[in-house]
Amino acid sequence: MQGLRLRKSRHIYLITAFVILFAVVHGCTHFQIRTKRSHIPFPSRAKLQPPVAKTIPKTDTIHGDIRIDEYFWLRERSNPEVIAYLNAENQFTEAMMKQTEGLQEQLYTEMTGRIKETDLSVP
Repeated sequence: MQGLRLRKSRHIYLITAFVILFAVVHGCTHFQIRTKRSHIPFPSRAKLQPPVAKTIPKTDTIHGDIRIDEYFWLRERSNPEVIAYLNAENQFTEAMMKQTEGLQEQLYTEMTGRIKETDLSVP
């Protein structure tokens, strides 16, 4: 009697293992990512190059440690070179993100649509 129970439990384990294996293999072979968007190519790297900030080494000594900051000059907010560099960065970013303007607008509309616009309480 015990031998029969042992055989039945082995059969159940084998059948269960085969069913799980079949489900995993079947699920993996038919897996596809489906998206609504079509492929949008990025702008050519040859045409669009990011601006490169010049380096001006500035040496600071703090507590005996020497630190060299090559981009310290970018802190000068009134420096025309800093403003020109930041404008160039903004233009590059705008050009690279141009293809996503529709998606940006869609996301913005969705986010603002979920916000309750009441002045009754602090968020």
